Amino acid sequence: MRPRWFAHVDMDAFYASVEVLDRPELAGLPIAVGGPSDRRGVIAAASYASRQFGVHSAMPTAQAFRLCPDLVLLPGRMERYQEKSREVMGILKSVAPKVEPLSLDEAFLDLTGCERLHGNWSQLAQRVRMSIYEQTGLWASVGMGETRRIAKIAGGLRKPRGLVVVDRGAGPDFLAALPVARLWGVGPKLRQRLEQLGLLTVADIARTPRAQLQSMLGKTGLALHDMVHARESGNVNPGRAHRSVSHEVTFGHDRVGHDQIEPVLLHLCEKVGGRLRNGGLCGRVVQLKIRDTGFHTFTRRTTLPRPTDTESDIYRAVRHLLHDMKWEQVPVRLVGVGVSQFSKSTARQGDLFASRTERSQPVIDQTLDKVHDKYGGSSIGRARSLLRKLSGDSASWQEQLWSPLDRNPGDQSTSIPASTEHTRRPT
Repeated sequence: MRPRWFAHVDMDAFYASVEVLDRPELAGLPIAVGGPSDRRGVIAAASYASRQFGVHSAMPTAQAFRLCPDLVLLPGRMERYQEKSREVMGILKSVAPKVEPLSLDEAFLDLTGCERLHGNWSQLAQRVRMSIYEQTGLWASVGMGETRRIAKIAGGLRKPRGLVVVDRGAGPDFLAALPVARLWGVGPKLRQRLEQLGLLTVADIARTPRAQLQSMLGKTGLALHDMVHARESGNVNPGRAHRSVSHEVTFGHDRVGHDQIEPVLLHLCEKVGGRLRNGGLCGRVVQLKIRDTGFHTFTRRTTLPRPTDTESDIYRAVRHLLHDMKWEQVPVRLVGVGVSQFSKSTARQGDLFASRTERSQPVIDQTLDKVHDKYGGSSIGRARSLLRKLSGDSASWQEQLWSPLDRNPGDQSTSIPASTEHTRRPT
């Protein structure tokens, strides 16, 4: 079996960097992409200049302005970010036989067996980084190692414009000095649990017998043991599919009652249905997400009789979920609609007993999709979904995509000079 070798490429402050690329006068200024502060907006991405003030993604915009009064807030342009992402992914696919995008701004590369083609790994990482910059005008950080996890962790250590290569066999020593929070997959709850067990660093985990970790943490303990000892169990999957396609909105003012919420849900169903059809997918599980004014989040799911990509089917299911939850008098801050458990749209079966209107729905959907593609997503819609704009809150809610490939950049490292690091195996 060939020795495995991976790279992880992560664009530096991607959304914010694209904005600076298109508007050079913003260079060096603290900027962020997100929703307005007076409409419960949230920061989607922050430049490194703004991160020096403590601004980061997922932070309420109002808080970001308190930390950085001179923050330049931009609304975000998803189509433009997707365009630049396609350019970056095209460059990566010219380098590696297998490329797995994790989001618009991040990807794994499987370089196993490419030693003779590319030679020195550090030089290759530098070439990849410079190719991205020269062809797109954007900078990336690159990490390389014998496992995907080592490559990802390495790539995040020297952002922005970082380059870290961990030699084969040096992985355990490279990881040992890191805090457990640096491990991929260790979130706040698991970190707290590890700290309660006295496991504060990766070295603490590495010293703990495998059986003991399993006893304390179950399968998670086994996975951590493999990770810190540089044992890779996963693969780069170029055809990694969406697990879900979803859309949500945060209201500028709380909404109460079905009459105020249902038109927004229909609008979300139109968005989700269009994205399903664009991806050639049908889904069978429909999810409704609601967050109340106290920030309590509730989700409900239902399974349809057959897979669908039609917003009318999705809306019918979501509406039933809403009524079952009895939200007539509860103020709502956020709602979201999602679809999962996919199959290819060509595998969809029709309903023998469908009405004439239901049978004509695919034609209507295709017509709407063509109009949206040509004139934009807000150019046309169903009449009921337009009622969402008639409650005195027409522009005071922020839409967000929340499927895996539309995830916002999550790096929150502080700004440091460009650097290169190469970790070698001890002799």
